[in-house]
Amino acid sequence: MFDEKVEDEILESSDLDKLVTPRYEDYSFANIPGTVKNVFGMDSEGSLPESVLSEVNQDGIEKVAVVFVDAFGYTQWKDYGRDLEFFENVIEHGKVTPLTAVYPSETAAAVTTINTGLTPLQHSVPSWRVYVEEIDEIVRTLPFTTMDKQDLSEHEDFSVDDLYKGTNIYNDLDSQGISSTAILPNDISDSDYNSTVMNDASIAGFENAFDMALKLRTKLENSNGKEYLHCYTGQVDSALHQYGPGSKEHFSQLESVSQALSKQLVEKIDEDTAEKTLMILVADHGQTKADSNIVDLLSFDTVKNNLEQDDSGDIILPTGGPRTAILHIEQGKVGKVKEFLDQELKAEVLRTEEAISKGLFGKGHANNRNRFGDIIIIPKESGKMIWYDYQEYKTYEQYKGHHGGMSKEEMLVPFAAVKLDELI
Repeated sequence: MFDEKVEDEILESSDLDKLVTPRYEDYSFANIPGTVKNVFGMDSEGSLPESVLSEVNQDGIEKVAVVFVDAFGYTQWKDYGRDLEFFENVIEHGKVTPLTAVYPSETAAAVTTINTGLTPLQHSVPSWRVYVEEIDEIVRTLPFTTMDKQDLSEHEDFSVDDLYKGTNIYNDLDSQGISSTAILPNDISDSDYNSTVMNDASIAGFENAFDMALKLRTKLENSNGKEYLHCYTGQVDSALHQYGPGSKEHFSQLESVSQALSKQLVEKIDEDTAEKTLMILVADHGQTKADSNIVDLLSFDTVKNNLEQDDSGDIILPTGGPRTAILHIEQGKVGKVKEFLDQELKAEVLRTEEAISKGLFGKGHANNRNRFGDIIIIPKESGKMIWYDYQEYKTYEQYKGHHGGMSKEEMLVPFAAVKLDELI
């Protein structure tokens, strides 16, 4: 079943016009790790309302399997879920509750949140691109490289440990005797980022969705005692970027994930294991159709001439992304630039302090405050891209789908919960 009452509540509570603001206090992606801990009988600082598990009999649960389908937002569940065998099975026998994504609605912010249980404000990885004052560079966070793709793993003054703040959920679970396994695509399974943020979990790589489902079933059946499994797949996100929401390629990737989980997990898992397993399906964000007519921020002299400069005297280029641009502005020039952008753009233009006070980046203390810049630009038009002309500009022009902003399609994400034996 879909919890449409929660959907209405989230949409009505937003305090920015035409946008969906995050609900860190209750229905938030950031509260998933706390809910996992609660299922295992542990206390947590933040967790989802109990209603998200109201359709689940939690007696006898020893294993929690979180399947994280990048970009499979809540609106897609409603649009396509009943046409796909596995997801229809979950809708019929479990509960699908809408949550708000963390903000920005980007993978880098979300995966750091689901691994640490911290909001972006706390863990300080708000985006794929972040200006890191300590090394005076814009860093591509998850690949852990500079913007020109120079590897940072050997940097003397900066490591992945410096990229984010906080411990991880795997360490917290291990302290209670609960083992963890992360099942990730082969091309990222041993990345510097994952090896660090998941250092208290066993990591297994996979080739495709069917291999992922096979490895998940094998691990569930062969593990003893309490176990947490985290599975991530990015194939839906890739199809959405390249072909756009609603494309046949988008649907084919959803179909692939559905068939894999049905054929390799549900139809083959032994009943005893299924009775002990809570299945949770989540996404970090959705996507919206992208407008290839990109607004170039650097075409405005009022913006370009007032950007902060790095130690070499070069301007610090916008960070974040085309659906949430973060500007680092010279001291004393923020008001001037904001006034200009308010008049020029169809966007919510906020001083970063205002965005923080509104709770857009989350609760808690702002670790590495400088990474959040001075001005935040959130397009009000669904799919509108506000960015600048540089090496990736042409790539964005070709994108058919994108995310990072605050549209309903980007910000509503699913929390689908069901006891695995109910799907057999």
